[in-house]
Amino acid sequence: MIVTDITDMDKKRKRISIDGEYAFALYNQEVNRYRLEVGENVDEPVYREIDEELIPKRVKARTLYILKSAQKTEKQVHDKLIEGGYVERYALIGIEYAKKFGYIDDLRYAQYFVENSCRGRSRRDIEQRLYRRGIDRDIIRQVLEELRPDSEDDIGAVWAALRKKSVTQDNIGGLDFDDRRKLYAYLMRKGFSSECVGRVLRSDD
Repeated sequence: MIVTDITDMDKKRKRISIDGEYAFALYNQEVNRYRLEVGENVDEPVYREIDEELIPKRVKARTLYILKSAQKTEKQVHDKLIEGGYVERYALIGIEYAKKFGYIDDLRYAQYFVENSCRGRSRRDIEQRLYRRGIDRDIIRQVLEELRPDSEDDIGAVWAALRKKSVTQDNIGGLDFDDRRKLYAYLMRKGFSSECVGRVLRSDD
């Protein structure tokens, strides 16, 4: 194994490439301690220590730090680790470590998101937001069937969205055609079905 490149990652760390491929990031003092130089061979014991001990320990700690402030999906944690300089196989070590202790749980994340962050959102909007966060479609479907099982929940969400526009069941009757047309377009952009939107906007008839 030959060190083929060493470049600055930031002021404290360097990116190390071995045999033409990026391998890992090390702190400057670690590069010196392991005597890594471009064009030089990496001794097997040195590589094993870095690959099997140093980086796995570091990526586990980094994963827990990422999860410290708030719940995150597996994809969100994965992306953070990759951005932080860990290659795929090290990122997976960190993720599996956190999952073993229940710190990463996409089902629990989706349930919490739907219960606490989806007031005034349509089912389609919720699906898209969870999917962008990396939640599997089967999990999304399961959670929505459990927590938003029918169209009546979307009717309630439409009213919640309208309240943000100061429209309630008490004053909707005073809206003219142009007001209703604008609200219809607004609600459709939020992903509500035309059936639900129509039911609400005609509720004063």
